[in-house]
Amino acid sequence: MSPEQRSLAGLALAIILIPVLAGLLACLPVPIGDPEQSRIDSRLNGIWLDEDLEAVWVFQPYDKRTWLITRFVIEAPNSANPDATQDIDTYESLVHEMQTSGIGKEGFTSGKVEFYKVWRTKLAKQQFLTWERKGYLDDTGIRDPETWIVFRIDEVLDDRMSMSMIDGDFSGFKELEESRRAYERAIRRNVNNSDMYGSAMAWIRVREEHLELFSDLAGEILSGTGN
Repeated sequence: MSPEQRSLAGLALAIILIPVLAGLLACLPVPIGDPEQSRIDSRLNGIWLDEDLEAVWVFQPYDKRTWLITRFVIEAPNSANPDATQDIDTYESLVHEMQTSGIGKEGFTSGKVEFYKVWRTKLAKQQFLTWERKGYLDDTGIRDPETWIVFRIDEVLDDRMSMSMIDGDFSGFKELEESRRAYERAIRRNVNNSDMYGSAMAWIRVREEHLELFSDLAGEILSGTGN
């Protein structure tokens, strides 16, 4: 088993032990695609950082069809040299500061975690991910889920990927029947319409030599030592 597989497997086991609440509200009123008919794209598997270096994202296959995606917010230390963390603007500088300050109460911690069930759908020759939010945990405990989110997959490279979020307030969704088929038809019709998309996101893949460092950071909130 590779270091990446060990890190992901251990992290996934810890996540499964948390009693996540069910129930959903949505950015879209219906999910897009059928998770039972989906297949994961192994290129997305792994541990990622968002481009703003604000959170760790674990893309863990749950089965052949879906992912369990977990987002851990990064909290920099508030100790000896707070100005040092202001210079964190690259992957390399973040890794350096984490290695220097360490992980834990006096170093970098994680104060919030979000859980998503995610599956892939192809509409009009374009790949989309539906994110079904299952709950989140912060220092006050488990919270109720809030949203469904749908992303268009724009690019997936070895070390980077980008996606664009569908805007639930898009005019093409007005007065639609709240059914999966109605929304899928609207998305197909507007697949190349830039007005249907809102926020764009990019992720940087965590390098193999840093997997243990970021897994330790993610484990902070699960173990309770980050509080």
